[in-house]
Amino acid sequence: MNNKFPIKERILKIFTPVRCLNRDQLPRYIDGKMTAIEKHLVEEHLVACDLCYTAMQTLEKAANREPYESLTTNTISYIHQHYYPRHAML
Repeated sequence: MNNKFPIKERILKIFTPVRCLNRDQLPRYIDGKMTAIEKHLVEEHLVACDLCYTAMQTLEKAANREPYESLTTNTISYIHQHYYPRHAML
């Protein structure tokens, strides 16, 4: 993937449910717990999005599965605190 967007924009994009996979979709995809249509849509997205693809590769490793939930929760919290205007969160 050759993404020309700045890393700050790509970080925000990975946790945006409208454009990128959300934190629940990756484990469901890896565990084979999606319908055929969901799986197809996720695979289409993974081809186009280097951040989601990298996240999926990381999550496929057994050692990374356990801390995934707390890390994603902490990352989302950090993004909201540091990148979103305070008035947008109210």
